Amino acid sequence: MEAEPLREKLRAIADFLLANRAELPASPGLSGGRLGAFLFLHTYATLTESETHAAGAAEILLTAIKLLPSYPATSTLYYRELAEAGTVIRYLREQHYLDESFELVLEKIDHLLLPGISLLTKQELFDPFVGYLPAATYLLGRRTAGAEQAVRQVLDTLLRTYEEEAQGGFWRSYLFDKNQVYTGWSHGIAAVLLFLAKVLQTGGTYRQSELQAAMRGASRYLLAHQTTNGLNLFPDVVGQPGPSNTLNLCYGDLGIGFALLQTSQALAEETLHTAALAVLTSAAYRRGAPECRVPDASLIYGASGNSLFFKYLYQTMQRPAFQEAAAYWHQQAHHLSQQPGCVAGYKGHYNQQTASAHYSLFEGVPGYGLALLEYETDSSVLLSLIGY
Repeated sequence: MEAEPLREKLRAIADFLLANRAELPASPGLSGGRLGAFLFLHTYATLTESETHAAGAAEILLTAIKLLPSYPATSTLYYRELAEAGTVIRYLREQHYLDESFELVLEKIDHLLLPGISLLTKQELFDPFVGYLPAATYLLGRRTAGAEQAVRQVLDTLLRTYEEEAQGGFWRSYLFDKNQVYTGWSHGIAAVLLFLAKVLQTGGTYRQSELQAAMRGASRYLLAHQTTNGLNLFPDVVGQPGPSNTLNLCYGDLGIGFALLQTSQALAEETLHTAALAVLTSAAYRRGAPECRVPDASLIYGASGNSLFFKYLYQTMQRPAFQEAAAYWHQQAHHLSQQPGCVAGYKGHYNQQTASAHYSLFEGVPGYGLALLEYETDSSVLLSLIGY
């Protein structure tokens, strides 16, 4: 994308979010709440040295923090929102944007999350959107006795609910009152593997050999379910009758390949590493937004997220196929954000039934804008903040 059109798009998004602060979602989280708009404005203001946008970002952040104690626990996303807020605050402290006084906010978030871990593990709901994995991932970085105990409770639950058969092992999802085995980052095995890889990479030793065995079994199970039924190498749900073609951060081969890659590194297994690279390389050669069911330029479901993902892979592995895929999806994001009358030409496709979707990091302009910013500045923060 040429420099001037890019600057115009970023400025349009920044001005839109600044002017519509009062319309932002009432939730304090990152993926669908106020912190998505904050993160874009904060990043944009830092790069452009805009005091106006910096002040607006600070206002949004403080409002989100004030919302934390009163955010209703009845929301299905309650614990994810809390974990996301904690993750962003911890990141901002590491960047010296927030000072040590915000440790008190993190302690409050810990206090609210710990009962949630007990509740969700009893329900055996690991799901990365409405289950215990986001809270557990956040608590991995909190060096407190309560956080450590909560993580152990999660690991005990994952080992208790792990099922093994001849092809390997898996975890069942009871999301939407169903009993299914999802494969991907959204709702499935890939999300569990990514969490367990982080546990090992952060030096966790609790029930280590059992966790390693489960990771090997789950990886073997995924690879055993490769199929030629669609453009993806894996089904979205084990046993699904139709093809799987969607290629984005939420569904499809990207999340599965990345989970296998991270697992291979955590276990130091070269054969698995080779298999993971084969999955990701196959995905990198996929072309055509319609064929890949990429209808917009959003972060989690669309072209901008794909571009950021492949750019990260290229930065870490220097493989030309990933560089080419990143450039291709970056250009597709530009083509898909030319809608007249829309902010920066951006129009979302999924979950647009609520007005707040336009302000969402996952489906709306903040995520699209942040992906463009990170792509152009060679940054690699956003993917880890959202759970990759």
